[in-house]
Amino acid sequence: MRTSSCILLMANIVIISLLVPRFAYGKGVSPYLPLNLPNHVAQKIEKLAVIAGDGTLHKPYKVAQVTALARKIQNTHPLLYRDIAPYLRDHKERKSTSLVQLSLVTSNDRFSNPYHFGVDGESNILLETAGYAMYSDHIGVSASAIISESSINKAQGMVHVGVDFLQIDIGYKSRWWSIGRINSLLLSNEAETFASVSASNVEPISKFDINYEVFAGKLNDKSDVLSGDLIEQDEPYITGAAVSISPIKQVTLGFAHTTVFGGGIRNNGFRTFFDALTSNRLHSAAGTQYEDKQADRRYALQARYNHEVMDFHYSVYGEHVTKTTLDENGDKPTATTIGIYFPAIDEHSIRIEATRYDQGFYSSDIYNTGYQNDESSLGNYFVSEAQNSAARSITAQWFLSMNTDESLTSSFGWSEVELPTNQLNEQVSSGLNFSVDYRSRFENVYWGLEASSGIDVVGERVYRLGVYLGF
Repeated sequence: MRTSSCILLMANIVIISLLVPRFAYGKGVSPYLPLNLPNHVAQKIEKLAVIAGDGTLHKPYKVAQVTALARKIQNTHPLLYRDIAPYLRDHKERKSTSLVQLSLVTSNDRFSNPYHFGVDGESNILLETAGYAMYSDHIGVSASAIISESSINKAQGMVHVGVDFLQIDIGYKSRWWSIGRINSLLLSNEAETFASVSASNVEPISKFDINYEVFAGKLNDKSDVLSGDLIEQDEPYITGAAVSISPIKQVTLGFAHTTVFGGGIRNNGFRTFFDALTSNRLHSAAGTQYEDKQADRRYALQARYNHEVMDFHYSVYGEHVTKTTLDENGDKPTATTIGIYFPAIDEHSIRIEATRYDQGFYSSDIYNTGYQNDESSLGNYFVSEAQNSAARSITAQWFLSMNTDESLTSSFGWSEVELPTNQLNEQVSSGLNFSVDYRSRFENVYWGLEASSGIDVVGERVYRLGVYLGF
């Protein structure tokens, strides 16, 4: 059995074993915060996770998970708790509004806004809304959307049922499946959310802080599907599994994979979903004209090390992702992210993250749109327009908490891509890119300014300037 197959099988055995109920009673399910949180909230939650010693927190954040971490540092880091407590207090009730933000923007680049679920970056008006309601400890809903002058884009809209070790989410759930925080090589919120059913836990399981998620869904966008010599338009399916574990206090290890399959004349029964989740071969493809190219998979190995030395916290993390076509022994392009994060240097937080991927990582031998949904990448990369090329980047992000009412987030990045041509690859540098986000609060309302500028992959200067108001 191939090494990748062994790893995949062992990881999925662990995940499936977690789904078997071991308790007669659970505390209940948890609603979600929006995946696209405002900068001042997202930065504080990232800082909270590292200082609390948690390496398993992943987006979208469950309200119960963030609340539990805040309680852990309430006495040891009262200033951080004071900063985040007002936001958590707004989510103590059975129902809450998680986000209402209105933005007025001008931009000359439709790719300049990659964190808004496929909304055109040139949209001038954006209204982001999110909230949840819990009807009991074991059933609730979370919903969010982004409305522009030309579209309404689904961000989240799902029902939660279950208990704390087995929460079932049915509907449109956004996911950020990466250990990176600037780039996400598996799943992100660049594309519009697709319908899915997933199972995950609310509270970490056992003293090893095990967290898992398994899902199955269907993409929104029709793609040309290659089945032997036949090409048909259809909507592919997607499934995935992720598990993380902390074998020792400071170390978190993870495995995740997504598999895009089906469409056209391919059989998409329950057995096919199970095969796509747990094996390197689809049973329904045996003896067919697409036996050698059955499905597209990307699988990730992840690691994080959180440490504290004399009240100085830091986090080092990395992820290696491989793209493969099931049951074909062809090229396997890879992608890698490494990063280091200093959550608290006085009032500053600093993150440095580098990412690279091979040509072909985002393309597909089966689906002409590649690893996309609604013409946007299922992952998110610093060079948004370069999914089918080779690329690399390094980005530094700085967050300054001026006081309880003001904050500043800025990033400075360099990236380079190799765009395929009819002859040799042409190397194009996208140059330096800079962005800044200033936020202030007046009573229960916050307002801010955002600006970015840089050179895209074809050498054109792009910009974005906006003002926003929210609560």
